[in-house]
Amino acid sequence: MPKTREFDLYTVLAVTHQLPIELEPFVEIYAWLTGQPSSPLQAAHARDACVAWLLEQHPRLGEVPELPQAVAEGTDAAMDTWAAMQKARLGVTTLPVAPMPPGRYAAPGMTEVAADLAGAEKVWVVPDA
Repeated sequence: MPKTREFDLYTVLAVTHQLPIELEPFVEIYAWLTGQPSSPLQAAHARDACVAWLLEQHPRLGEVPELPQAVAEGTDAAMDTWAAMQKARLGVTTLPVAPMPPGRYAAPGMTEVAADLAGAEKVWVVPDA
């Protein structure tokens, strides 16, 4: 059995349902899942792989409805209320999360991430002199 770490369901939903969250837990869960230090840009690149892996571990996350736009753009209280509803729906407040197995996700370098997000025509790579 792989090593797991407990994460608050709110943090897990930040990955699976893009529930807005503070930067520290956001970067922390992505670093745990990928086994590599993470930045918000790298996390965005890893999102699809992380969502698939979390759904494999916890299929009931698939029962959680999409995050309503009004909640995503609303107040912290609205987000907390929605997360509390999902905790009640699933009957849990935390979930054990295992990191992805080696080889399941290969993190790109920051240059590749920037090129993916901004478009290669907008990223200039200057070689070291």
